[in-house]
Amino acid sequence: MDYIELRAKMIDLEHECAYCAMCLRLERLVSAFDSVKKITTGITDILSDLAQCGNEYSPESFMIKISPMLNSVITYQKSNNFSRLADVLEVELSALISDWIIETTEAYQIEHIDYFDKNIDALFQCGQKEVAQLLRGSTFPDTNFISPIVAGSGDIVFSFESKAEQKIIAGLVNPYRDALQYAFYNCEVEKLEYSLTGFEMIYEAMAIIRMNYGVPVTICESDIVHARQALTYLDLSRLIASNRLLFVVGEVRSALSDAIVKGTLLTKAESISAFSSDVKELLTKYRSLMLPIKENSQLLAFNFHKNIELDDPCVTEISNRFRDKEIYMVAGGPSLSPCMPLLEKRTENSLILCVGTSAGKLANQGIDPDFIVLIDGLPATKKQLMHDFDYKKTEFIYLATAYYETVKLFGGKRYIVYQNEYELSENMATEKSLPLFKTGGSVSTLALDLAVKLGAKKVTCLGLDLAYTYNQLHASGISDNNDVEAEQGKIILKSTSGGEVRTASTLASYHDWIEKYIASTDNLPELVNISDGSYIKGMKNITVSEALKMM
Repeated sequence: MDYIELRAKMIDLEHECAYCAMCLRLERLVSAFDSVKKITTGITDILSDLAQCGNEYSPESFMIKISPMLNSVITYQKSNNFSRLADVLEVELSALISDWIIETTEAYQIEHIDYFDKNIDALFQCGQKEVAQLLRGSTFPDTNFISPIVAGSGDIVFSFESKAEQKIIAGLVNPYRDALQYAFYNCEVEKLEYSLTGFEMIYEAMAIIRMNYGVPVTICESDIVHARQALTYLDLSRLIASNRLLFVVGEVRSALSDAIVKGTLLTKAESISAFSSDVKELLTKYRSLMLPIKENSQLLAFNFHKNIELDDPCVTEISNRFRDKEIYMVAGGPSLSPCMPLLEKRTENSLILCVGTSAGKLANQGIDPDFIVLIDGLPATKKQLMHDFDYKKTEFIYLATAYYETVKLFGGKRYIVYQNEYELSENMATEKSLPLFKTGGSVSTLALDLAVKLGAKKVTCLGLDLAYTYNQLHASGISDNNDVEAEQGKIILKSTSGGEVRTASTLASYHDWIEKYIASTDNLPELVNISDGSYIKGMKNITVSEALKMM
């Protein structure tokens, strides 16, 4: 047996130790016991290989230490001492294996590792012919700027070097163990496939395949050079041959868009930096919408159950008050400040539907909003209601997952909204035969859907900039820190005046949602956007100065 084969077995064993230790700590005992069998078999197999190799690859200290560890693994398993078993696997055995891998890799040079042809052959054999031909047939530039580095676990990660910086993708301690934690947190039982953003997430792909029965993973990689380097230094042939590791290489935008629509895309911040600007923008928007939902899922569920206990009526009970009215949908963008005279001169046949962040600004200027809308599930929203509202004039509309303590703060009439694409809310709406509303991820997008579905004749949007108009984050009086810094707002949108306006990925995603909402919704009321911010297709866009002249 040569060094390359023995190293591959050691890598597999180290990965199995990391997986088994995680399963033991999480009490996934069926998986853990199956993994222990693979570890004990792997150890005896490697001991046999080392004995045949003589001293060439097997330092005496390694042989002396690994045999007792095998006995410890068996002993702790029999005694059900799972915490100690996990310690042995994760700390002692993994460390011993990693030290061997690093020592021998340095001794026999990393450049001797070459799995490229083996991986390409596997691609041909399992039906990924186009990818195999692309990678084998392309003329590659110098690959020295993407260099292999040995991590502390013995795994190979890659360093990207440029004139400006050196960037190392994946952790330098134990990338596979990191990937297992990522996979455990992000995988969902109902998902039967996943797509990942680039070979920067190759260890996440390995972990997802290991943790999920039968689930295939597609790596979407735009950089052919990176794909070649990964397939050279990592033996992926077995995963490829199983038809569970798939590749899209080169043009990836369509594949990524499809995965976003299906909800099967997983991505990390560092894995999107190498994509083209349009793909990077797409992925950044996706992350800005999905991460808060994932991170705060427990709090949202807690809020939901607490809000249901309040037994407030559904927002549909006030649809007769919206019907055939002009609704001023008031957001908190910088253009709101010069628009205040429009609210002061509004007609009697109108209502103000105000987002929570703007409610205090209106109240301080003597304008009573008819309805305040709250969507956010975080405690910070409590400050939005720290104002003297006239509860005879102002009422409250809140999303079922809004922060429950903020909801309780409001002393007037309250109405609950059940949103789609949230299972608890959808189930409750079905049980009560109530409609669902679209959130779009923002209080402004929810307010728009509310105004439309409750029967507004006209919706006039104020402060719906969705941009850093006037180089400001919000309307004056909403936030103490309101200046946009130089590194903020790198995305450019068309403005209502025909020029350009800077914005951020999150705001840009809301902008796109609104335009798609308008394009896909029938029987819309008249929609007007009075703003110096972004131009919204499907609305009548009017600058603030033009609107004031029309008063």
